[in-house]
This record gives sequence, C-alpha cells and structure tokens, in this order.
Amino acid sequence: AQVVNNVWPAPRSYHTSSLVVNSETSWKVFVIGGKGKIDLENEVYELIISPTGESSRPGTGVGSGTDVKLKSYEMSKDGKVKKVYSNITPRMEWRKLDFGDEESPFYHLPSDRPAARCMHTATPIAGQKILILGGLGRAGRRLADLWEFHTDTYKWVQLRIRGWGPASGHTAVVIEEGRLLVLGGEKADGLLNTMVIYHIDYATAPYVPIVEVKRATLATGPRPHSPTSPGGGREAFVDSQPDCVFGGLRGSAAQ
Repeated sequence: AQVVNNVWPAPRSYHTSSLVVNSETSWKVFVIGGKGKIDLENEVYELIISPTGESSRPGTGVGSGTDVKLKSYEMSKDGKVKKVYSNITPRMEWRKLDFGDEESPFYHLPSDRPAARCMHTATPIAGQKILILGGLGRAGRRLADLWEFHTDTYKWVQLRIRGWGPASGHTAVVIEEGRLLVLGGEKADGLLNTMVIYHIDYATAPYVPIVEVKRATLATGPRPHSPTSPGGGREAFVDSQPDCVFGGLRGSAAQ
C-alpha cells in the first residue's frame, strides 16, 4: 500500500477507531481521543483509504511504502476455491483534524466540541456520522455527554440526554436505526455499573429539548415468546430480539 504518513498520530491507548464507507472507492477511519504519553489526546485523525489507488486529495506526495496487490477468493462451479490477485494498489493518507486550533479550518469553540477523553465509545450511524458517548476526561472526571460527529462536514453537534452516566469503559451499539444500546462501564465513583441496559433514542434529538434515556435490567431465562415460560426474561429483550453480552472485567478478574 502507498501510505502518506506526514501527520502520523502519536502513540495512544483507550482511543476509538471508526470506519465510515463513503463509496466503493473511498473509505475513512477516524481515530478519536485516547490517552497519550503525557495527557489526553484531543485531536481527531482521519485515515483516508482509496482502494483504487486514487488520492481523495490531489496534490499530496506519496511517502515511502510498499506496493502490494489485493488478494481475494473466487469459487468455481466445481466447488474449488482459487486465489485471485488484482492490480489495485490501495492508497492511505493521514489527516489531522485539530478542532482546538483557531487557525485551523476545523476550529470549533470549546462549547461546540467534545472535551478530551479516553475510554469512550464511538459508534458509526447512518448518514456518515459517529456518536461519541461518555468516557474519562481530565482530572479523572467521567463524562455523560453524547456528541454527533458529521464526517462529511467535520462538524460536531451535541445531543442532550438525561438518565445515563457519567461513565467510562462502557459499550454502545446501534440495535436498530435511531436507537443506541449502552451497557456496563465504570461510574463516576469508579465502581462498576450494574448490568443495566440503556436505550438512547438519538434520532429524536432534533425534536425534543432533551432525550430521555430508557432503562431496563438484564434478565436470564427463556426468551419472551417461549411457550414454557410466558413473559420470562422479558426485560432482557427488545422487540423479541436478544441483546447479547460477552466478556469484560469484573473487579480484577477477566470474564
């Protein structure tokens, strides 16, 4: 691959990386936040991937790298699998988005952008957007805010919510369009959250002053439609669709 690495991100941990597919010829990975060597990282880095080898930003030079061919597999009619190599050379370019630099075209006022954080979640949603929820801020302060990052315009919008957090180290996933499922993490006092499911209907944010977060508890047992136990375990499911949870850290032992 050809890699332009003049703005390579500094080493970090507890950050997030989110893939946004613009088209078949343009992919983007956004690296947000994280814990750096000295302080929390507040910049966002954009990795632009062009599978066809074409640059999405003409005029940039190509850094040192090794050209490789993409490998795929094809199934023939007789059931045999063969390797197929294409002549496509992917091109990757790093871009730094500094929302705190007043001379940057991406500048936002401090009140119009999320604070530096780590151990947050970054969930891609429809419309080339990413939802940033909670996390651990400076001075060990856990956060309870929800932000919507528009990857096409590089704009931040805060979605005001009530009934969740503050927390860090939690998980968040879209279970249906417009609804975010949040689970686990550490509370403001550093203790682990109970296994409570939170549903954030983020799609309603433009129509209400504050989105009220819905809460439900995890339950074990047969699924709600099981004939052997009518209604059993109803709280653990949404529209008869199970929410699956695996692993994590309980106290000092991995689960």
